[in-house]
Amino acid sequence: MATMSWTGYYLDGKSAVRHDATITLSPSDVIIAINDTVVLKWPYRDIEQTQGFYAGEPVRLERLNSPEVLVIQDPAILDQLHLCASRKQRHIHNPSTRRRRVQWTAAAGVAAGFLAFGLYRWGIPILSLGIASVVPVAWEHRVGEEAVAQFASVETRCTDSSETQLIHSILTVLTDVEATSGYQFKLHLVDSPVVNALAAPGGQIVVFRGLLERTESAEQLAGVLAHEVQHVLRRHSTRMLTEQVLTAVLLSTLSGDFSAAMVYGLQAVQFLEQLQYSQAHETEADVEGLRLIMKAGLNPQDMIDVYGILEESDAEYPEWMEYFSSHPRTVQRVARLNEIAGKSAEGTRRLLPDVDWKVVREACRKRSTVRDSPSHGTS
Repeated sequence: MATMSWTGYYLDGKSAVRHDATITLSPSDVIIAINDTVVLKWPYRDIEQTQGFYAGEPVRLERLNSPEVLVIQDPAILDQLHLCASRKQRHIHNPSTRRRRVQWTAAAGVAAGFLAFGLYRWGIPILSLGIASVVPVAWEHRVGEEAVAQFASVETRCTDSSETQLIHSILTVLTDVEATSGYQFKLHLVDSPVVNALAAPGGQIVVFRGLLERTESAEQLAGVLAHEVQHVLRRHSTRMLTEQVLTAVLLSTLSGDFSAAMVYGLQAVQFLEQLQYSQAHETEADVEGLRLIMKAGLNPQDMIDVYGILEESDAEYPEWMEYFSSHPRTVQRVARLNEIAGKSAEGTRRLLPDVDWKVVREACRKRSTVRDSPSHGTS
């Protein structure tokens, strides 16, 4: 059988001159013929392969404890080199493993993707729940006050009237029958036409004038407050903030780009300003809020009727569609709550039975009219 040979070049490590070489393989050595005159023999045990592991790379062999280098462009030499040297030298690459390595690399990439998705989809929410459960209430309270200041400045709050005191008493009815885990709830009425209510960390609840004026009874407002109370007690905002931080850590770890942490940090700040919850959190607040209403002896249908008000406001205030898009569909929410409520409306009590609710719900409107009158210098 004819002896196979390959062409390449040889460097002695003492100069930058490349010498043309012809390479053949014997059972024990790599034989290098330089310019058809000098013949060198490298025992396989003295050879280390340092290049040629990937497609398209030239094969580079180095002699151990020597600066000498041998470079062969044709990777086919590896097949024969592996056969001759594999039992004597582990530093020689087996080209048959290249495809398997590519497959394993691709498989590892896919597995890492699924792992990252699993961590994001299930791992982070579960971990955030555990972390949020040990966050001090005092810390949540401070964060909540800062968040409320973003969209409910002191100048816009409706306070110090008999009507606002009656509204505060509705929240007290709910918190008196529910274990509040150390939270001190505080209600803020805001002079704004927005049809909305929000819960910030630590027990801070904001109700905007637009929603207050749409309610038809104290019981309907109680339904709104029960929903927001559950956001607080279930620590939804704290869990969302924790998820933002954990997601930032995950992305930074996977990408090595720690600027991702800054991006998610900014998103956490944005979350505090908008207080948007996931659909899962909204559903939990719906269900637990309805149970709180029934626990307080109130008619659950009044809470369910509030969702009709919110549905109408979608078309009336399109700039707030982003907030409402985080909620489950109204039809689904109503169906779920009706199933839970059943026929429990019988024997329920009424809130503020001797008070004209139409007067109470105008508490902020009176303030707004006075504030906006020309005599007060408003342009």
